[in-house]
Amino acid sequence: MSHLRSRTIVPLLTTALALPAQTLESGYTATVRPLPPAVSAPLVLDRQGTVVYFTGTELRLDDGRSVRTLLALPAPTFGSFTIRVGPGELLFGESGQGDLWLVPLAATATPRRLANLPFNYDAVPWLDRALVSAKSGGFGSPDNEIVAVDLRTGATDVVARVPGASGPLAADATSVYYATASNSFPAPPGSTAILQFGDLLLLGGLGPAVLGPRDAALVAAGLDAASALAIDADGDLFTADFIRGAVLEVSRGGGTAQRVSTLASYAATDPQPGRLQFVPGPPAPAPRGLFEPFQPPSAELLVIHEQDFASGASRLREVATARPVLAVTPGARVDPGPFTLALTGAPAGGTALIAYGLGGAVNELPLAIAGFEQPIFWDVSLFAAVESIPVVIDARGSAAVTLVNPGLAFPLRFGAQAAFVDTAGAIVGSSGALRFEVR
Repeated sequence: MSHLRSRTIVPLLTTALALPAQTLESGYTATVRPLPPAVSAPLVLDRQGTVVYFTGTELRLDDGRSVRTLLALPAPTFGSFTIRVGPGELLFGESGQGDLWLVPLAATATPRRLANLPFNYDAVPWLDRALVSAKSGGFGSPDNEIVAVDLRTGATDVVARVPGASGPLAADATSVYYATASNSFPAPPGSTAILQFGDLLLLGGLGPAVLGPRDAALVAAGLDAASALAIDADGDLFTADFIRGAVLEVSRGGGTAQRVSTLASYAATDPQPGRLQFVPGPPAPAPRGLFEPFQPPSAELLVIHEQDFASGASRLREVATARPVLAVTPGARVDPGPFTLALTGAPAGGTALIAYGLGGAVNELPLAIAGFEQPIFWDVSLFAAVESIPVVIDARGSAAVTLVNPGLAFPLRFGAQAAFVDTAGAIVGSSGALRFEVR
């Protein structure tokens, strides 16, 4: 396997930024990992960098040190999806023959062909089954199906039919989400909707009953396209829009009005976004933020599979939250004279409040703010701040206040922190809490 080592998936940068051809929403950062050319159906298994991907004939596991073949097929085909259906088991679908394979991760176990669903497209684990989106009637069929597949026997049961081409699936603890797709190509503008099927509703679709779009709750409408779908911990939905060339976020948490925004723009660039996946974030001390702009490190990261079908280029973009930083200059020991509290990485054009006061151990609490989806994490010591100074954030996301230390009889430990709102009044947040000594 030495010929594969040069293509092993390793991080390119420890703190990488978005590539120039791709634009990421402010308040996030990204790291890019290469994949072998022309692979499909990638699945990130853990935060240590273990990834599964399909080469056209082989489903491979790459842990960053070696590459192992999990499944080998006799003829080239296209990988539709790879999902985890158990601690040591994957479900892999390919759309050439329409086979679904149950693939163990253990080197001593053998994969088995579980079922056949022509033109399978996407899947999610569901209870003790998997739900598979498949155009099993062929391209000429007016409807796409959501099919329950028994993971032990391979028995299939159509639980829902939705008019149109195959759409992607996502799931949370109580529901399964489906993004519709038009049979026309390109899809008419605004023709895509996201439907929500509750688990209890889906259980009623087992057996002879078959659900339809009227049985589902309408979550979002008026989208142009959705080739992939993912959901984060607070219920926001993310889609890959191949018409606009963008990854979109449908925000619907915190009691706020639903908002559609562009997380990543790929307009007129290659590669384009494909599959989306949330994975657990790296271990980090408290606080843990939501997957929202300018938040502390969240408990999950969004992985975007980027593909260029012309060149075969393939890579993973790992998107994480990026919290603004408040620093004291010239240093953490403030001698008599002027010193500056400087904020960087904040929303350009927004407004900040820089507070300072006596500070003990850092202890940040999340504060829910009415009308905003994301909380503000605020240091308990600064609930009794000496002063809070409003400042305007410049076009580079920076702001600063200069203070004067008159000199103290004995050193005191101070704390400072910044809270802010963006220029549209839609996003709030805070910097990390700062500690410094005034002498």
